[in-house]
Amino acid sequence: MLCVRNLSCGYGSRAVLDHVSFTAPRGQVTVVLGVNGSGKTTLLRCLAGLKRHEGLVELATGPRPKWGDERSDSLSGEGEPAVCAVADGEPVGCGPSDGARVGDGHCAGGASAGGASGADPFVSQASGEGSSVCDPAFAGSPAGRPSSPRGGGCAYNVSFLQQDTSCSADLLAFEVVLLGRLASLRLRVSDDDLACAQATMERLGIADLAERRIGQLSGGQRQLVFIAQALAKRPDVLVMDEPTSALDLRRRFVLLDLLRSVTAEMGCVTVATLHHLDLAARYADQLLVLDAAGRVHAHGAPDEVYVEDMVRQVYGVSCERFTDADGRRHLVALSACARGD
Repeated sequence: MLCVRNLSCGYGSRAVLDHVSFTAPRGQVTVVLGVNGSGKTTLLRCLAGLKRHEGLVELATGPRPKWGDERSDSLSGEGEPAVCAVADGEPVGCGPSDGARVGDGHCAGGASAGGASGADPFVSQASGEGSSVCDPAFAGSPAGRPSSPRGGGCAYNVSFLQQDTSCSADLLAFEVVLLGRLASLRLRVSDDDLACAQATMERLGIADLAERRIGQLSGGQRQLVFIAQALAKRPDVLVMDEPTSALDLRRRFVLLDLLRSVTAEMGCVTVATLHHLDLAARYADQLLVLDAAGRVHAHGAPDEVYVEDMVRQVYGVSCERFTDADGRRHLVALSACARGD
């Protein structure tokens, strides 16, 4: 479970997030909602280790994988939960969850991110010691999570999908996806990494794009390629900023269906932002709503959070509820509310 406690940050003297606290369980999709400027993207950047902040971000990783006798002394113990915390934007205090505390020491590794022109616009945060091969299938035995080339004791890694997926590098789509395995890539690419990239593209239905140049793809196709790159890393924490923004309507449903199933199968924590409230309520396991001041307005199951009062208070829009033939509840926006309503 990802635990966020009293997270605050801003830009210069302008506060953006104000003591945000919530939990995001493994195997579930948490969708962050809020108006423009409420701090949604800033929150994701804090979770990914890209933005310095006050407060605590902590991941209880559960049982450690058994890497082998030669490394067992460097781990917290087989079957023992561990935590890796990020305080003030830096990873700290990694170790057993029983009695673990955040100190001044930093985990080796930290986080890095590529820009829009780079080969990898995702965060690589330090993984546990050792290495493991990737199971080409998402289901079944736990998928391999490559260790960080920097080493270190952090027991999780993060994939971060930004809104801007432009890429000036002259790479094939398959090569872009393969870069999601960057932590385990060497001069000679392993069969496991190749199989993982291929399986991920097939799972997203974009295997036919493998030999096409990334710069020749449409915005929606390119976004799917970068989503595949994020998933190929087999992250412990998957952070996605508007993953459906460039997709057509059908692709949005297909992707969100896939995102839910993959999150459950990989057992990762998925936190994403969406502007489409109805889709968010349909596909999220839980919703986190930020108000215009960057505070938590509501957090919980969609049935509890996605209500007329929330839409009116947070978005300033009046709406009407209806239930479709499948029993799903929907809210239809009617008009902007007068200020003060």
